[in-house]
Amino acid sequence: AAVQAAVGIFLSIVLIAYPSTNNNSIYDEEEGVLPRSSDSSTYITDFAEGRINIWELNIMLYVIAVVSVVLFVVMICTLRVIRQVNILGAVRYMWALYWIIPIHIFLVISLFDYHRVTNVWVRHWWTSPTMDWIRTLFCEDDTANAECMVPIMGGEDFDTEDEWCLFNFNSTNCTDIRGDAEMDSKTLFYFFYTVNGIWGALLVLLLIMTLDVLQGIITPPIVKASKGANIPLWLTLPMSGCFVIGCIFLFAPSSSLAAANEQVRWTGIAYLIAAGTFTISALLGWFLAAFPVTNIQDKRSKKVAVHLFIFMMLLTIAAIGKYTQFCTL
Repeated sequence: AAVQAAVGIFLSIVLIAYPSTNNNSIYDEEEGVLPRSSDSSTYITDFAEGRINIWELNIMLYVIAVVSVVLFVVMICTLRVIRQVNILGAVRYMWALYWIIPIHIFLVISLFDYHRVTNVWVRHWWTSPTMDWIRTLFCEDDTANAECMVPIMGGEDFDTEDEWCLFNFNSTNCTDIRGDAEMDSKTLFYFFYTVNGIWGALLVLLLIMTLDVLQGIITPPIVKASKGANIPLWLTLPMSGCFVIGCIFLFAPSSSLAAANEQVRWTGIAYLIAAGTFTISALLGWFLAAFPVTNIQDKRSKKVAVHLFIFMMLLTIAAIGKYTQFCTL
C-alpha cells in the first residue's frame, strides 16, 4: 500500500509539479527552443477549466494511491485492535476490507491496457506540458522542447511535419526524433502500468488472505450476523461507483460519448442501469435484514424479496456484461 501511494506521489511530481516549473517565459527565452502554444494544457489547467481527461491510465494510478493511503491508515489503526483482540474493532476492520478490496480489484484490472489507449494518449499529448519530463528523458539531446515537439501532420500552419521541421530547424529529422522517443516512452509506460498492476494484484491476494484469517478470528456466527445487517450498506459502494462512472461517461466535458456516437452512449447508460439495480438490491437487502419472520405471511414476503434480490443481481450482471461486450467490439 505504501509503494502504491509513493507511485501516486511520483506521478504528481513528474506530470504535474515538473511541468508547472517550466513556464512559457523559460521556453521563449531559450535559444533554439520553441514557445509553447497558448492552448497547451496540464492536469491543473484541465481541472480548473472543467476538463477531466479520462482516457489514460494515470487517473487509475492516482485513485489507487488515494485508496492505498486509506488502507495504510486503516492498517496502522488496526494494529492496536489486533494486539488487544478487540472483536468490535476486528469487525470494523473486516468491513473496511470488504469496501476496499472490490475498489482495488476494479482499479488493478483497469491498469492492464487491453485497448492500447496509452498509445493514443502519448501520441496526442506529446507536445503538452504534461509530457515535459518524458520528452526530456527520451528525446535526443537538446531536442526535447525543439525538434521532438513536431506537431502531428505539421499542425495548423503547415501541411506536413517535414515542412514544419524545415521552417523551424532547417532539417527533416524531426519526425524520426519524435517517433523514436514516443516508442521508447510507450514501452516505459506499459512496463510501468503492468508492474503496478501485478503489484496491486499481489496486494489484493494478501488482503483476501487477511480477510479470511480475520473472519476465522471473529467466528462465523458473528460474521454472518454482521453481514446480514450490513450488506445493504455495503451495496452503496458499487451503487455510487456505477452512478459516478455513468455520469462521467455521459456528461463529462472531455468525454465524446454524449455526442460522438449513439451506440457508445450505452457505455454510460449500462453503468446507470447497474447503479439502479444495485439500489433496488440494497433496499431489498435492508428489507430482509430489518423485518423478522413472525408468521407464514412474513415468510412468503421474505421469499418473494429473496427472489427479487437474486433477479436484481442477475440484471446487474447483465448490465455490466453489456458494457464488457461493448468494450470488446
